[in-house]
Amino acid sequence: MALGQVYGVRLTPFDRLLCVRTGLLACALVAAASAVVVTTDEVGSTAAERLARLSVFAPALSVVACIVVERQAVLRGELATLAALGVTAPRALRGALLAAWLVGAVALGLVASPWSDPSSLFPSVAGTADWLLVDGRLVEPGAGLSVGAQGDIERFEPAAAAVGVDARRGAQLVVGALALVGPWWAIASSGAGSRWLAPLATLLGTIVLLHAAAAGRISVVLLPAAALPLALHALARWRRQLGVEA
Repeated sequence: MALGQVYGVRLTPFDRLLCVRTGLLACALVAAASAVVVTTDEVGSTAAERLARLSVFAPALSVVACIVVERQAVLRGELATLAALGVTAPRALRGALLAAWLVGAVALGLVASPWSDPSSLFPSVAGTADWLLVDGRLVEPGAGLSVGAQGDIERFEPAAAAVGVDARRGAQLVVGALALVGPWWAIASSGAGSRWLAPLATLLGTIVLLHAAAAGRISVVLLPAAALPLALHALARWRRQLGVEA
């Protein structure tokens, strides 16, 4: 798809205007989120971990930008004018969709890059220490510690941990799904009264799936299912709203 087209239709000046509005607002929201993460994150978090967390937030922030821009267009009468010309809301908001998808593409690229550390997205409970008595010394292989009867402590190379979740692949899947479906839902659900239900279900689903993947209960290939509530709601709204070619 060319940047100058969405749905196979060349962008109009209004489309480009919405694209710029949405892109600037999304960038401002990401900058604000970055400041919050840097100032409130736990001590010890690395820049790579923070970048991964921001990459996950970015699709949600682009959705917020889409919704705000849509409300502005409604209050200014722009969508009503286009509706009188036979242009449905999803078609009229395609410029906002393009900007949100671009933000999501950047987020996906960052989480896939070596500059990010997505391991922190998969929280897991640390196991208990497993001390063993070896030759009169207490040894904890996982931590690489050995304690003698006199309290002397020796360190050695910790035992290799079991292979865990593929954090980078999982992060790419969940960010990619949310970045693709989120903006589409935002414009397809324009005017929906129950608009908050799908995002809430998506948020809860994302948290549950990330924890389940971290615990090894599910494969990371199932993580895109977090976007399923948004996709189902968007599809239901889209089929009712989409009818007139822009």
